[in-house]
Amino acid sequence: MNILLKSVGAGIVRATVNNASNGIGKLPAILFLSLLTALVASAQNALPRTPLPPFPEQAFNTWRFDDPLSWGGPLSPPLALRGTQTEESGSGYALKVTAAQGPVLNCFPLFQSDGRPNLALHAGTVRLWFAPDWSSASAGGKGPGTFARLIEVGAPSEKAEGWWSLYFDAEGNSIHFSAQAEGQSADFVAASIAWQAGQWHQVTLVYCEKFSALYVDGALAAEGKGVSLCPEEKTLAGSGFCLGGDARGASLAEGKFDELTTLGSVARPEEIAANYLWLNPVLQLGPVTSAEIQARRAKSAAAKSAKQLKADTGDEGGGVMMLRSTPSVPESPCGTNGLCLSIQQVEQYVVITLHNTQPGTNYIVESKLELP
Repeated sequence: MNILLKSVGAGIVRATVNNASNGIGKLPAILFLSLLTALVASAQNALPRTPLPPFPEQAFNTWRFDDPLSWGGPLSPPLALRGTQTEESGSGYALKVTAAQGPVLNCFPLFQSDGRPNLALHAGTVRLWFAPDWSSASAGGKGPGTFARLIEVGAPSEKAEGWWSLYFDAEGNSIHFSAQAEGQSADFVAASIAWQAGQWHQVTLVYCEKFSALYVDGALAAEGKGVSLCPEEKTLAGSGFCLGGDARGASLAEGKFDELTTLGSVARPEEIAANYLWLNPVLQLGPVTSAEIQARRAKSAAAKSAKQLKADTGDEGGGVMMLRSTPSVPESPCGTNGLCLSIQQVEQYVVITLHNTQPGTNYIVESKLELP
């Protein structure tokens, strides 16, 4: 399925959907267009900081949420968007998930249109950055109030047919990785947290047949057992994976997401720590505030005033010009015996003229500026 969102007027977004086979089966052409104007965040109070270059690694895919038209790349457009919002961050824009606008769906395909995976359920790495709107109960808050999803494939059920999820407990005191398949359920790993609202955190899940582990802010938080069961990706390809909630638009994480990355390999501890050190300073800095904008404008205005003052007092561009020419002859104004330069002041300008030039010949006048 290929989706093109195109602005056609103020507050109007037109969607073109091309539902084509990806080699696995036709994906449903589902696109929710409500509140699409919220995709472009307001910059009245803040501006996004220029995002850092992509982290150097071999990833399945990366969702940076800076440009809604390129989420997931041209081979992996979103499957479903509903109540989707973005907000300025310290690295471009972040995906905002909140129940204030009702159900929220941010679902993406498990496979790209050429058959390459976006997410492997049996082994790999999922890394994301999250800033909750809530504080953990262990930190004096109330948590999200539900088993809030970070990322989820399928849905839990009594039959345990197919589910794979990374999620918070209702109090926001822990992160869990669990799955269901073939009538069985398994909880692989859980890590305790004590977070404050508005603070960015890196969450990294690594998993394989031998072990699973959760890293928080670049450091190992918990180790667990290997992935002994997981649903088949191809059987769940139609619904893809959902970020920040479940497939019904509920169980919302209530917060901001940025820099979601999936890998087909188990990331090493040093790689996880390096990514944390790479992004943490800019994300914690946050977007450009109105105070910073005013300070920049004041600095620019002061620089312009200083430059104008130098020009008015004759200090602008001071120096000695070294002229390369054939020696001039005083008459008319420098005779006819070869090239020469004449210098004349016209009001506040200096006019330099090259005389006795030959048609079709290029000439270079070099100058040397003596700086203070």
